Parts: sequence; C-alpha cells; structure tokens
Amino acid sequence: LIGTIPSELGNFAKVSWFQLWENSLSGTIPSELGKLTDVIRFELSSNKLNGTIPSELGNLSKMSSLFLSENSLSGTIPSELGKLTQITDLALSSNGLNGTIPSELGNLIEMSKLDMGLNTLSGTIPSEFGKLTQMMHLWLYRNKLNGTIPSELGNAVQLATLYIDVNYLSGTIPSELGRLTQLTDIHLSMNQLNGTIPSELGYLMQLGQLSLDDNMLSGAIPSEFGNLTRMAVLNLENNLLSGTVPSELDLLPNLSLVNVSGNSQLSGNVSFLCETGNRTIYIDDIISNLSCSCCNPDFFG
Repeated sequence: LIGTIPSELGNFAKVSWFQLWENSLSGTIPSELGKLTDVIRFELSSNKLNGTIPSELGNLSKMSSLFLSENSLSGTIPSELGKLTQITDLALSSNGLNGTIPSELGNLIEMSKLDMGLNTLSGTIPSEFGKLTQMMHLWLYRNKLNGTIPSELGNAVQLATLYIDVNYLSGTIPSELGRLTQLTDIHLSMNQLNGTIPSELGYLMQLGQLSLDDNMLSGAIPSEFGNLTRMAVLNLENNLLSGTVPSELDLLPNLSLVNVSGNSQLSGNVSFLCETGNRTIYIDDIISNLSCSCCNPDFFG
C-alpha cells in the first residue's frame, strides 16, 4: 500500500484490529483514528509515516498493542498514552522522537514490553517505571537520556531484558538491580556510569549476557560473578577496573566470551579462562598488566 491514511477510517467505530504495517504509507497519522474506541491492536510499523503521534490515540482505552516503530515520526511522546491502561506492548523505536519520556507511562501496569530505542529522547528514565511489575522488556537504547538509572527499576521484578545502552546515563549502577532475578540480558554499554560494579548482580542466576563496556566503572570485578552459571558473554571493555580477574569465572560452564581489554589497572594471568573450554578472551597486554598464554591472537597484544 502507498499513499496516505484516510482520515475517514476513523468512522469505522467497530474495528478491533487496525493493521497496516510493512507498507509504504506516508504522511501523518490522522487524529481521527482516536475515534476507533474498540480497537485492540494498532499496528503501523515499518512504513514512511511522519509528523507527530496524535494525542487522540490515548482515547483507545481497549488497546493492548500499539506498534509505530520504523517510521519517521517526530515530536514528543504524548502523555495521553499513559491512559492506555490495558496496553501490554508499546513499540515506538526507530523514529525521530524527541523530548522526555512521559512519567505517565508508569501508569501502564499491564505493560510487558516497552521499546523506545533508536530515537533522540532526552531527560531521565522515569522512576515510575518501577511500578511496571509485569514488564519483561525495557528497551531505551541509542537515545540521549541522561541522569541516573532509577533504583526503583529493582521493583520491576519480571524484567528479563534491559537495554539502555548508548545514552548519557551517569552515576552508579543501582544494587537494587540484583532483585531482578529473571534478567537474562543487561546492556548498559556506552554511557558515563561510574563507581563499582554491584556484587548483587551475582544473584542474577538467569543472566546470559552482561555488557558494561565503555563506561567509567572502577574497582574490582565481583567474584560473585562466579555464581552466574548461565553467563555466556561478559563485556567489561574500556572501563577503569582494577585488581585481578576472578578465578571464579572459570567455573561458568557456558561462558564463551570475556572482554576485559582497555582496563589499564587490571593485572595477573588470565590463561585459566581459555585453557579449558571454547572461549574467546579479549585482553590488552600493552596498557595493562594482564598476561595470557592462550588468548585469541587477533585480540591479544
């Protein structure tokens, strides 16, 4: 389909599924679609739509899914979307949205997945997101968010994936994230985080990937990481970590990749990590005091 979305579609009051995704539709989203009060699924992803998100979409009180990703939408996220209390999936990624994230989205207590990555959103992550106790996926990557990671996120106990990498977040990693025992993936890379890595992250027994690279984290690598038996990827590259790499990491049966390069104050021999198993180890023996007899030659030295 090509062309614009007719505003007259707003007259089809009994429509329950509004799905026009993966077409070449252009122009704006008509505000008249806010009259489709019986709609449950509203899908316009992967088109060529521009303009702003109509605040009138906040009138669709029965809606469970709103997908507007992969368009050229601009402007701010309407706070009126916080009235969609039945919504479980909200996808606004890969647009040109700006402004702050409305705190009203913290009212969407049925939310399972919130994806607002790849925009130019600024301001802070709302502490109100801690009320989203059904949320399994929070994706805010590649924006311009600043401030700290709210400790209240530790109350979102169903969270499985947390992608807030490539922003301007600062401060420390909240120890409260150690309560999120369903987490499988944490991506906090390429921010401005400082302080130490909380040992409480060693309680996350489902964790398969932990990416904390390209921050300003200091102190030791927690020996508690030796508890993370499902861990496959541990990326700590380009921080200010010191001390030795914990020998407990060798106990992790699924560990396939460890990157500790770019940490000039790390020291010791890490050969124990690749002498057994099929593991790729990234280190930098030029700027650090690490040594290794079996690390991948493409990345060693």
